Amino acid sequence: MTADLNAAKAVIDIATEVVDQATRKLAAAGDLEANQVIAYDLAHAAATVDTGRAMLGYGEKGDLEAKLACAYIADLIAELAPKLFGREAEWGVEPNVLDEGIDLDQHDPAVNHGGLLSGQFSLGTVPLAARYCVGDVAGERRDRAQAARGT
Repeated sequence: MTADLNAAKAVIDIATEVVDQATRKLAAAGDLEANQVIAYDLAHAAATVDTGRAMLGYGEKGDLEAKLACAYIADLIAELAPKLFGREAEWGVEPNVLDEGIDLDQHDPAVNHGGLLSGQFSLGTVPLAARYCVGDVAGERRDRAQAARGT
């Protein structure tokens, strides 16, 4: 399966809007001292989202590079989602904002996207936006491991 850089770009666009909204919300609050936690989380999110956008260009170099770019983007969304959960108002975004913007008709939901890179995530814990850009990275790792073991 090839990585879907168009879906990855849609994911980055959503994440960029989340960062932009949170930046506006934090700036409007005016008291950085009272909002240290959100400022820290926002700084981290902004850096990873910018890196994810840079990875899109890297992903255009080939199939492996595209898979790496999509895996990175899925991972950044998996890190961003828990920062937002229950704190959407502090970030200035709507609940489930990361689940928007993906046309499911263009993707095969039957493909196993659980596991991503580390094996720590299940399909139900990764935002919808990230699920459809990675491909079966976990399955490919499993297949290589089985081949190496001769099973």
